[in-house]
Amino acid sequence: MNAIEFQMRLIEPVLIANPVTGDENSAAGLDYIPGSVIRGALAQRFTGGKSVAIEGKFQTTFFRNTHFLNAYPLLNDHRFLPTPLSLRREFANGAVTGFIVDLAGLSESAWANDNLKRLGEGDAFCHMLAPPLRLSEDEDEPNTAPSLPSIRLSAAEQRVDVHIFQNNRRTVSEGNASIFRYESLAAGQMFAGVVISDDVSVLDEIAKWLIPSAQFKIGKSRSAGYGRIEIIVVKSIQNWHECQSIAHMSGTLVLTLLSDAIVHDANGVESSSIQPVVGTSPKAIYTKTHIVGGFNQTWGLPLPQSRAISAGSVFVFADEPALRQKLERAEREGIGERRNEG
Repeated sequence: MNAIEFQMRLIEPVLIANPVTGDENSAAGLDYIPGSVIRGALAQRFTGGKSVAIEGKFQTTFFRNTHFLNAYPLLNDHRFLPTPLSLRREFANGAVTGFIVDLAGLSESAWANDNLKRLGEGDAFCHMLAPPLRLSEDEDEPNTAPSLPSIRLSAAEQRVDVHIFQNNRRTVSEGNASIFRYESLAAGQMFAGVVISDDVSVLDEIAKWLIPSAQFKIGKSRSAGYGRIEIIVVKSIQNWHECQSIAHMSGTLVLTLLSDAIVHDANGVESSSIQPVVGTSPKAIYTKTHIVGGFNQTWGLPLPQSRAISAGSVFVFADEPALRQKLERAEREGIGERRNEG
């Protein structure tokens, strides 16, 4: 797969509102920048802000086999990814020991360990490196026995602002104003996004607009000091992979979702499992679901809300050659709906 990797700096706070906030006087933002937002910003630059028919070069560039992946936090030149929900933090005598355990890589007898607790919101993203193969003392050949990967955890920095909306800004009177709260991504942070496609000419077209020093406005309240970002670094990469594979327990295949997935079963019902995609029931799952939506600026309407399997969800399967081929294809192409939006 060919890809364009790019880094962006948030010049202003960025508010990508969660469709389900629970309070009409607040807007809780996402802790990442969805691929749909990136695609919309580039499409607007491509068309000059004019309405165009979805055909020809516009259709090929933004709708045919082009995937705009989510932009996740960038720390120390590494694009962090959603933390697998199979990770647990170890407790002993009521205190945190500091050890991180991946249940997906352990035997079934360890899954019910009461001393392992879920990670918190402050560990929403991670950078996980596969350990190098260790050389044995007596041989020159590497020791292929699995060892623990190194894991770094982090979270996007959020900013909370309180605003006052007045029907008449020149006068202030009782009952004429309302207070609302924005929870946005703080300015100054770095994020990294990716656009992937098999067609190099499509990426060349996108690269005309995705250039260093280019600035875009994204998200809500763009006329009120929110949403300005700047592209910092852009790289074209061939044979791109989003992350390294991590060795787990022998005889298992572990699939981790790196973005939300909208999956339907044979009856068209939204599913909380990827079994409808791979046709095999997992041995273990570590997953959750939530509502995803969006807003179409051209229509001026919100997108239909769907229940999605959350990014970071983990599915453990028995290792079978046919299943391995399906999962390798899923790794290249993604699963579910709205894949070109991340």
